[in-house]
Amino acid sequence: MKGTKMKLFAAAAALGVLATITLGASTASADKCTGTKIKAIGKKESRLLSCSAKEATKGIAAVEPDCDNKAMSKFQPAYDKPGACGNPSSSVCESIADDCQTKVRMALPDGDGTNPSVCESKRLKAAGKKASGKLKCYAKAAAKGQPVDSAPGGCLDKASTKFMTAFKRGASLADTAKA
Repeated sequence: MKGTKMKLFAAAAALGVLATITLGASTASADKCTGTKIKAIGKKESRLLSCSAKEATKGIAAVEPDCDNKAMSKFQPAYDKPGACGNPSSSVCESIADDCQTKVRMALPDGDGTNPSVCESKRLKAAGKKASGKLKCYAKAAAKGQPVDSAPGGCLDKASTKFMTAFKRGASLADTAKA
């Protein structure tokens, strides 16, 4: 159980770093353009961590590079769709998302084609949903020109609660060869 708590903490920390670096420590206040770009970052991160989840049960060779390439190819058009607005550039955001995927995978390293881990796969998917959910909170706030809802029971809290539930559910599964 102690190892699971450490993995949970490390995964949560990596996702927190993604949101902080991407959005800055201040509240989100901008426009729909920025909101759309933030949402695109969240979707990319979720897709990348879904690829990592597949790797945990099928192995890297069975998934790479097609899965990550598909996630990357969808990001650029989604990020560029609203036009030019704000910072950082798409390449900086893409690099942050890639780095976050790497750090979360390092924190949740179990599972490959030889030793599949359904548990780790579920935890990686949960981490992707958390990243997407939290960034969606910032996107909504930016689109409305309001601060992100960080109150207890608010948008960020709900994303964290969903993550904790899914992560714990994944940790409680018995590993089998099937995903």
